[in-house]
Amino acid sequence: MDQDTLLARWLAGELSENELKELEQSPEFPTLSRIKDNFETLHKPRFDSGSILTEVLSHEKKPTKIVPLYARRWLQIAAAVVVFIGLAVTFLMPTHESADNGKTLTFHLPDNSEVVLNSASKADFSSWNWNSKREVNLEGEAYFKVAKGKKFTVDTDLGQVMVIGTQFNVKSRGNRFQVVCFEGKVLVRFDAEEWLLTPGHGMNFEKGKQPQKMHIPDLSQPEWMSGEIALYLETLPEVVAEIERKYDVEIDLKGESEQLFTGFLPADNLDAALKAVCLTYHLQVEKSGNSIILKP
Repeated sequence: MDQDTLLARWLAGELSENELKELEQSPEFPTLSRIKDNFETLHKPRFDSGSILTEVLSHEKKPTKIVPLYARRWLQIAAAVVVFIGLAVTFLMPTHESADNGKTLTFHLPDNSEVVLNSASKADFSSWNWNSKREVNLEGEAYFKVAKGKKFTVDTDLGQVMVIGTQFNVKSRGNRFQVVCFEGKVLVRFDAEEWLLTPGHGMNFEKGKQPQKMHIPDLSQPEWMSGEIALYLETLPEVVAEIERKYDVEIDLKGESEQLFTGFLPADNLDAALKAVCLTYHLQVEKSGNSIILKP
């Protein structure tokens, strides 16, 4: 049976005992029930019966079109279903969080776990049925501080991270996927393989290349949360893209290099960050208005 028809019959009180029991056992029923209760408590608009009567009598009478009682009843139910479904869809929409270029954003999941999004990153999750679907979809980079005893999965286009009561960082940009554990344990899944990470350890993945282990001791949180840009075996275009995201600027890169960059750049001083890149890759900076050019 189609879902709209089922809802219509439920609102009309016409479900059989088995159908009602099946609907009540669905994970969506508590939410639908709350919406129905709220919907039924809405007050009807007040009206002035005197002015309406005067208006009616002032018009020429027309033949009355008789609508059968059963048809009116189903029209009312259909209208109620349309409004009900609209409210339900709005309520059931995923929660979206995003951080613009040059910004970070902190928010909490329904279990009170804390998430900090790095620049140009997005996350979404379903808060209304969090207990049955504990998933966060991530684009970009984020630091997770998971509430003790709580567990959920972080999904990216490249890989997954399964967690329970831990603190970790996930970065998924382009074709690179990176996970670092700061507390507890995290299970990482990439290309049908799994790795268990403990504090101070991480993994760096890239499509078509061998995964690389990372050892990062004596850190309680990722460097980007302390005003630095941390880069690990990044290409020159990736380094430049990270600067663009962090400072919300556009950079025209003219040079090329196969040299990979591992190190730190300041996240609060654009000139210093550009100078470090130029010294490493033998480039020079040319500024014209708001545009920045890096060339040999």
